[in-house]
Amino acid sequence: MNDSKPDMTESLMKALQYSGLEKENLADIVKILIVLDVTPAKVFPIGLSPDGVVAQYLLNREQLGSFFESVIEAPRVQGFKVFPKGLDASTQFFTEVEIR
Repeated sequence: MNDSKPDMTESLMKALQYSGLEKENLADIVKILIVLDVTPAKVFPIGLSPDGVVAQYLLNREQLGSFFESVIEAPRVQGFKVFPKGLDASTQFFTEVEIR
């Protein structure tokens, strides 16, 4: 488990404070990202009048299975993409989670 959840919450709220998301929606989305228990590399708003976020992660092979399970159980997930990083048997994966 991630011991720095308050730090992660604060950094996500700060990163998205000018995103145009409604405060209540933003708070709900941040809670969902905290439940995923991996700090995203990037988070940015999506939509013409923003109503969600895309969170990008760089995961290793060991993290991918448990992360996938937590994404399946998370509410409001609209999309999940996984791309291997590298050409041969990849040990790292670039993932995107869309939450609306």
